[in-house]
Amino acid sequence: MKALSSDTARNVLAGLAAGVLLGGCSVTTNTPEGATTGTGENSSFTEAGIEQIIEDGEATIDLRSPLLASDLGADEQARLRDLDERGEDPIEVTLLGANGELVVPAEVIRILVQPEGAEIQSIAVFEGVEDAADLAERLREVAGTVGFDDSVTEPILDQLTDAPEQEHDRWLNGGTALGPTVGLNAVHHPDGDSLLQYELTPPA
Repeated sequence: MKALSSDTARNVLAGLAAGVLLGGCSVTTNTPEGATTGTGENSSFTEAGIEQIIEDGEATIDLRSPLLASDLGADEQARLRDLDERGEDPIEVTLLGANGELVVPAEVIRILVQPEGAEIQSIAVFEGVEDAADLAERLREVAGTVGFDDSVTEPILDQLTDAPEQEHDRWLNGGTALGPTVGLNAVHHPDGDSLLQYELTPPA
């Protein structure tokens, strides 16, 4: 597994930031406060919660029901923040859905909340991979798990396999087999930087 380069992750995150301006907002804080665990099986994504996740090397996000910022540890004193471990060992993130679960070795996790600050709008998880071949293999595995048909994924897999010297940036939208809606973004650059982005929308 290859660590995400700053430029690659920055470009993808910049696209997310543009989406935030149009829809939700990412809530962050610089104070090391907040719960170290969320409600139920959720990890906390407060300042203290992020420190705990990094120490443990693992996190859990429960997407079996609607998700509130408070479920991830937020309160009046402590808000949610992003996890960014680019260049470090990935965090093993377990995504729980009503119909199963998916484990992602993540380097970046970004939580977007609704403008009102209560409900989680979406969660972006970024997994770094070695090259186009590894990206194709991982995409094939994950796409089937979250509910994309082979007829949708095969053209993308063929492009990654047949033309690794080219840039690729392809989206798959609307996988629901896991429970929550999952979008996948396969990104590859000829210099070898590749990532698979998971865009997760909790159930309403």
